[in-house]
Amino acid sequence: MAETVVPTLSYARWLGRVVALGLLAGACGFTYWLGSASNALTAANRGLVLSESDLDFGEVWEAKQFHRELTIENQAGEDRAIAGFAMSCSCLSVKPDSLVVPAGKAARIRLTLDLTSRQLEERDAVDRPFRVQLVPQIEGGLPRAMGWTIHGRVRNVLAPSQVTVRFGDTLIRGSPFSPRTLTLRAQMPLKEVRVEGQPKGVSIRVEQVQSGAPIYRLTIQPQANLSAGPFSESLDLVGVTPQGRTVWGATLQVDGKVLEDIQAIPPSLSLGARKVGETVQSEVFLRSASGKAFTMEGIVVESADQNVEPAAGAPVRGRVFRLTQRITRLGAQSAQLKFFVVTETKERVTVPVDIGYYGCNTFSGADQAP
Repeated sequence: MAETVVPTLSYARWLGRVVALGLLAGACGFTYWLGSASNALTAANRGLVLSESDLDFGEVWEAKQFHRELTIENQAGEDRAIAGFAMSCSCLSVKPDSLVVPAGKAARIRLTLDLTSRQLEERDAVDRPFRVQLVPQIEGGLPRAMGWTIHGRVRNVLAPSQVTVRFGDTLIRGSPFSPRTLTLRAQMPLKEVRVEGQPKGVSIRVEQVQSGAPIYRLTIQPQANLSAGPFSESLDLVGVTPQGRTVWGATLQVDGKVLEDIQAIPPSLSLGARKVGETVQSEVFLRSASGKAFTMEGIVVESADQNVEPAAGAPVRGRVFRLTQRITRLGAQSAQLKFFVVTETKERVTVPVDIGYYGCNTFSGADQAP
C-alpha cells in the first residue's frame, strides 16, 4: 500500500510565498510597461519635448507683444506632424501654426504673448505670475496631449493709484465738468509718460510731480461737447526710456454718464398692477440740476387715458405736475409723457417720462377681457 505524503506547515508557507512573489513581480512588470507606454503617448507628447529653460521666460516687463522662440525636440523614432496648437488664452499666438518635426531632430516655433492679459483679482497687481498652456495637435496621436506650460513673472512699468476712473452721474450737460486726478509710479527710469492715440471723450494731461522723481500726475478731463448719456474710454499709457525706447505702461478705464440739466424725478413711473376701471394719480417733479431758470413750452401725452396738470405748492426751483392715469386695458401697458422746456440760454429740451402699468380683470383674478 502506497504511503501518502502530507506537506508540512513550513512547506505550505514557503509555497505560498513563492506564488505571492510571482504575482507581485508580474503586476509590477505590467504596471511598468503600461506606464512607459502611457508616458510615451501623453506625458512626452509622443516624443515631442520642450526644455524647462525654454518654458520659463523669467521676470520681464509688461508688454503688449512679448516674443519668445522655443525649440521642440523629437525624441521619437519617427517624424511627428503638428497640425496646429491649442492655447488656454487668446493672449498667445504661435508661428508657424503647423509643422513637421523630423525623427531625432528639432524645430523652432515663435511665440507672441500679450503680457497685459490678467485675471480680475490681478487688476491692481504691479508684479504677478503669468502662465499659459500650449498643447500640440499631433497627427495620428491621442485626441488630447498634455502640452506644455509657458510661465514667468510680469512687472508693470507703471503702477497707477487706480486703474478705473468713474465719474458716475456727476456730469451735467451745459455745466463745467470737474476733472479727476490720479498718480502714476514708474518702476523703471523714464523720461516721459504719455497716452497712446487720441481719446475721443476726454482730455489728458500728464506731468512729472518733481524733476527726476518716478511719480507722475495724470489729470482726466471729460470734454465739454459730450452728449447726454453714458460714455466709456480705454486709455493706454506708455513710457519712454532715457534711450528713447517706448515701453508699455498701463491701461486705464474711464467711464461716466452725462445728464441733462433739466431732469424729471422720477425719470419713469411704474404704477404696478391695477384693476381695469380704476383711476391712479402720481406726481412728477421737473427741475434744473444746476439751479438754472427754465420755462415750460408744452406737455404731450401719448394716451387719451392720461391727463397732466400743474400741482399746487410747486417749489421755487422747479415744477411739480400731477398725472392722472385711467386703467382701461388688460395686461402690460406702457406710454410716454413728454415735457417741452426752454432753458435760460433759449435751448429747447425734451424731457421724457416712461409710464407703465399692468391691467387686471375687474371681475375676477383672470387677466382676460370680460
